[in-house]
Amino acid sequence: MAKMIQLSSIHNVYAPEGSFGREKPVPEEDFKILLASGTNKSSVINFFINSYLGNGDFSAVNIKEQTKNTLEVLFKEIVAYVIEEKLKSCLFTYLDAGTFFYAMKVLEGPAELKNKIVKVAMEGKNFEKDAAPGYKTAKDYFGVRASVQMTLTDINVRSTNSEGLPCVVFLDNTLIQERTIVIKNILSVMDQNKKTLREQYRLKGLAPDRISDMPEMKKLEEERKKIIGDFQKLYQEEMKGRGFEDKDDGEAAMDRNYGFRVPPGFVHSDWGFNDYSRLRRTMPEMQVVGFDFDSIRQLRENLIKKNKIEIKKDRVPDVFSADIKTAWKELLEKILIKRA
Repeated sequence: MAKMIQLSSIHNVYAPEGSFGREKPVPEEDFKILLASGTNKSSVINFFINSYLGNGDFSAVNIKEQTKNTLEVLFKEIVAYVIEEKLKSCLFTYLDAGTFFYAMKVLEGPAELKNKIVKVAMEGKNFEKDAAPGYKTAKDYFGVRASVQMTLTDINVRSTNSEGLPCVVFLDNTLIQERTIVIKNILSVMDQNKKTLREQYRLKGLAPDRISDMPEMKKLEEERKKIIGDFQKLYQEEMKGRGFEDKDDGEAAMDRNYGFRVPPGFVHSDWGFNDYSRLRRTMPEMQVVGFDFDSIRQLRENLIKKNKIEIKKDRVPDVFSADIKTAWKELLEKILIKRA
């Protein structure tokens, strides 16, 4: 029997009673795929995995339809299982709210997992109609250059209830993503710094028309333009240039929908301006990526002129992709059998 609890006092979810999480997916005993004798099994395994990674299904693999469907279910179950296993040592808490999701961050857990966030679909929103299409489009086409790693699945996570006590919650329609240094958290500090500097110069008696010419003011304004320019490059080249548009692409939405990718091993302090400044000193070519894609749509004129513009799939990697691939290989080792 499941019980209703309150997740960080913001979202009603059902918590399964008993042990945490799901069991490792295993195929039925008689589920086998026969290979011709002499076949290189490792090559076939790699082909299956690469086909799935490239298409999100096994449409390119020459096996029976029922076998494809069963294998796709197993692959998806493995994705959820691996993510759950990786995150089960973490305690999540509320971070922010968007249009269709609540974002949760790691409150307690290993340092290497604090660059992940969990986005919980809001109750009362039509997720399948309004949010899922945009995320599926981004997942299929935006690749590693335009998007954070992301996986849409159903998982159990550890959190706290309305009384602040630990609990396990089951979350459906959940996005697990890389965390970025959000653009709004950078620009808000820059704008406040500009305001403070302007006031300091005013108190020193500097004429208002000269304040903008001061070196510190110019430096902040140039950095602000660089951030917006990095976003525009991403949007024009990687997204709009390949036949997609973001209907929330105004600067206000850009601030909250895009951020700077953080390299593995970087030690974070505030996930804001200070981290951005430290990274910029060591990585002049930091990469802007998107993480909020519910408003992404294909451009109508590109669909009409589809013979002129070919939109190729470039799928965004899953979170914990290396661990997921290892688990997929273990599964395929069991079910791919060479004929005697």
